[in-house]
Amino acid sequence: GTLELLKSILYRYFQLLEKDIKNDDNIIKYDSNVGSLELEDSFNKHYRNLPKSYHRYKPEKAYKIKGDEFFVPGNGVIIGKLNSKTLYELSKKYNCTVTQYLSALIMESVYTYMINYQTKNDKPITVVLPVNMRKYLESETLRNFSLYIYLVQKIKDKDEIKLEDFINSI
Repeated sequence: GTLELLKSILYRYFQLLEKDIKNDDNIIKYDSNVGSLELEDSFNKHYRNLPKSYHRYKPEKAYKIKGDEFFVPGNGVIIGKLNSKTLYELSKKYNCTVTQYLSALIMESVYTYMINYQTKNDKPITVVLPVNMRKYLESETLRNFSLYIYLVQKIKDKDEIKLEDFINSI
């Protein structure tokens, strides 16, 4: 939805600058009527008739990294830069997608922390991965339409898990 809004704003901006911009009707114009499919609640459309047991997955409690809180209440963001071509090549080296590779790296980093700083490892490492469902189900909605996959790696004492193991489990 945000990307569609940005495209629409940029299209209108260039129109006001009197630039010649091609629009193959993939950009929503500021003065166009809103289509019913754009406003539909795709969760209701695709998940209304499923049994209630499908609506809520309750994973077991995951391992939590202990550490210092931020000095300011709230959340923090860590920003890094990397070469996307190198990232893509690394993921292909391991015969996986970039998403699988990054998820495995996150799991491996938690595992490394777990091994180096903890003595008891009885909870699994879990990564919650959002999935844009528009790609998999017919939906043109501009509303949020994501579900989540829980990637879970159980750890047994004295397990030695390598990056490839995390990739394979994903």
